[in-house]
Amino acid sequence: MSYLIFVLVSVVLLSIQVILGTNAFKDKVEQIIGDKLYKSFYRMIFIVITILIYFICIKLYIDLDTGVRLISVFEDNPGSVMVLLIGTIQFLALFLVAEALWELELMEFLGIRQILLFFKGKDLTQLKRNRIRGKEFSPKGLYLRHRQPVLFYICLLFLLGGLDNNGPSIKSLIFLLVFIPYYHFNSKYQEKRLSEDYGSSYNNYSTTVRKYWPMWKRFPVADDQPKK
Repeated sequence: MSYLIFVLVSVVLLSIQVILGTNAFKDKVEQIIGDKLYKSFYRMIFIVITILIYFICIKLYIDLDTGVRLISVFEDNPGSVMVLLIGTIQFLALFLVAEALWELELMEFLGIRQILLFFKGKDLTQLKRNRIRGKEFSPKGLYLRHRQPVLFYICLLFLLGGLDNNGPSIKSLIFLLVFIPYYHFNSKYQEKRLSEDYGSSYNNYSTTVRKYWPMWKRFPVADDQPKK
């Protein structure tokens, strides 16, 4: 029963989070509260709601019974090479999730910079909807090889057992059953927004760099060009 509750609640909450991030919904919010308040505060409101949704989903996941282990070596040989290898990969996946988040310019990503612009009385025309955007899309770090590194490495983490660090189980696969569709639809609407904001520069990036799997070859950027 707890598995069913986790799936149903997570699907509903994550669907709400995806809808809150769509341009169609944000346009309606802008009509209700006005352009200035929307541009300044909606991003922070969206992030707070997203964190609450993630917290509820993770809490429900942690409370689940582990279920059947898919690889018995974790119980029989806790110090084996396989256990150490998978634990190392899980640690690297967590590190890469943190790195990918750090590369998003956190002050703007969290909506803090937008609120500061409001209270300082700055011009808000630089905002496209509720995000600060440049003229060209300029990826860096992990995003030069992968369009969705945060979501990918979360999937990898749970494919290898998730937060329990005891190897793959029915519990971690149930998480992926919910998270992979979220990965797909969240990416779809997020990248639609980026395409509208940046136009051809993002479209060129999205047709070159993969969404579901990192590339070995990095996306070429201006710094790669030889200096004259």
